[in-house]
Amino acid sequence: MFRRGILLLVACCLIPAAVHSAQIETWGGQNIFDVLPPIVEWVLTTYLTENTYWRESVLSDQTAHGWHPDVDGIMLMLKSEMCPVSSDCTSSMFLGCNCMDGFHKHLDSSCRSIPCGLWTFFYHEGARLIKEMMASVTTEQVISVWIQATVPIKEMLCNCNEEAYDAIENCIVNYDGILMDSSDPQYFGKRINFAPIKHVFVRATATLCPDNCIEDLGIVLKNVFFMFDSSLNPDSEECTNYRQTSGAVVKNINRFLADPYDYEGLILGVHPILKSLWCDKGERCSDALTERFNGCCTRHAINLMDKSVVKALFTFLRDPGVLGDSFPVLQKKTINTFWKMLDPHKLCPEFYNDYC
Repeated sequence: MFRRGILLLVACCLIPAAVHSAQIETWGGQNIFDVLPPIVEWVLTTYLTENTYWRESVLSDQTAHGWHPDVDGIMLMLKSEMCPVSSDCTSSMFLGCNCMDGFHKHLDSSCRSIPCGLWTFFYHEGARLIKEMMASVTTEQVISVWIQATVPIKEMLCNCNEEAYDAIENCIVNYDGILMDSSDPQYFGKRINFAPIKHVFVRATATLCPDNCIEDLGIVLKNVFFMFDSSLNPDSEECTNYRQTSGAVVKNINRFLADPYDYEGLILGVHPILKSLWCDKGERCSDALTERFNGCCTRHAINLMDKSVVKALFTFLRDPGVLGDSFPVLQKKTINTFWKMLDPHKLCPEFYNDYC
């Protein structure tokens, strides 16, 4: 199940993000973004606006903060573990004492408060955010709610990212609650080398720490989905959509359908998509794309997410407890291409200036 989840994640990242060509390849004779509207509408309605599960099992007007009484009861049970009165753990049903001790005995006071801060935010605001997400009719609205939900996490992690990661890894590797049996030799927490992903986590969270970057990168993410929604409209303004990438996207979809385990080919296939995005419209759209996606916080993030991070990510994916040998040892060229593909200054420097 875990490997299947990783495979689906890879597919979802590669499909929307194949070869840069003057001849635009289509999906059944159509631009790929003209095929997507009914699919997007179905996903939004099936899983959000018309999903009765949330209303019947998760949300309710019977409690102060909008949770179903059963969920509210579980949340209040969690409070004793997320916001303990004493730092001495004698029993812990959900988190386990090893996890609680990792946070409350080995971190300084500001980092120690992360679990309680998360509980407090989601208990008081979670139901409201779910209701807002259920009312969403565009992907931009969905991601806007998600950003609201993650900002407090990012703020807490900014100055505690390395210490918090160590505490989280300890919670997984040495888990002693009732939800999983960590003594089982097949327990995933014992089979995975987490060292590479720590490097990725620490660098990724560090991208948020300069002043205003949490807010600015949130706006960048909203703009990604604003342009996706705009791409579904064939009459949208030229510089507000991804429609020119259709041929490259279709080629990578076909590559995935032909061989979903061709990770190297799929990764390399993303490069033409992003090159098409940043470069095809040249000077006509470079200013608009820079304003939406390529500000100083983005430049800071790209500089932090260097080749060492890319190598660490791929090393983690090759771990026997993750994808193992099914994920190839990537060629140096592939790693370099992956590292460069997010940076418009490397894809088409004639259109982009590094002003930061």
